[in-house]
Amino acid sequence: MTTINATKRELMNTINGLFAVQEVEGKRFGIAVSKNIEALKKALKDVEEFGRPSPEFRDLALKVNELAEKNTDEAREEIKQLEKDNPDLLAARETQMAAIEDMLNEEASVELQLFDEDLLPDNMTGKQINGIHLIIK
Repeated sequence: MTTINATKRELMNTINGLFAVQEVEGKRFGIAVSKNIEALKKALKDVEEFGRPSPEFRDLALKVNELAEKNTDEAREEIKQLEKDNPDLLAARETQMAAIEDMLNEEASVELQLFDEDLLPDNMTGKQINGIHLIIK
């Protein structure tokens, strides 16, 4: 295990990269992926919890998505009206998202298992490797 010092945004990108390679075959590789995902989940728990939208915002977002799928002028007008009727809810979510951006710029330390290049399966793509480059030695 190696201590990785990075921004939470870099750690978020790394966990997304690990999720993208979960299906890559190889027992040793898979075990390391799993352990790293668990460690990163713990390190990013505060961001995840803080980023959850309120139930009221979730309900509004569902309504907006349903209307957007209709893709009609009437639906677009209904969306505008919903936005007009809920300015405080939208402002609160914007404030929340700005705070999340600040959180993602914070530095964090996490113990992760680095991957030797030799451990990487031969069938990995450049895109997959790029997603986990922070933990390849």
